[in-house]
Amino acid sequence: NPIQDNILFLTAPEARNAFDMLSGEVHASIHSGLIEDSHSVRDAASERIRAAFDGVGASSVPVMTYGLGGLELAPATSENFAVWGRGFGAWGHLDSDGNAAGLDHSTGGFLAGGDAAVGESWRLGLISGYSHTSLE
Repeated sequence: NPIQDNILFLTAPEARNAFDMLSGEVHASIHSGLIEDSHSVRDAASERIRAAFDGVGASSVPVMTYGLGGLELAPATSENFAVWGRGFGAWGHLDSDGNAAGLDHSTGGFLAGGDAAVGESWRLGLISGYSHTSLE
């Protein structure tokens, strides 16, 4: 067996590293790292929605309400087309717990979007961007 033949000539630390690579445990760590870094796009879109409805940086803004006694919609800050952009970056480290591999991860990129008022209380927009993620 070629794998067995190659492992026989490795030192103990090299053999442990080879078995770690064969185990597939890094896939769970990569999944965790990608989930941890996924908030950047979601946060950018959410902050733009808050800003468009006159709630810059607010933790909660009543964008839509139900029922007769509900709050009215906040007016959009611009009735014209709005263009925006945002850079982002994050990095982190996941320690190994013996069940999943340790992982260093970093991501960075830029998002840009545009939106416009549609009717009196709606906005329609698009978001696009570029990002690069490194997992080690």
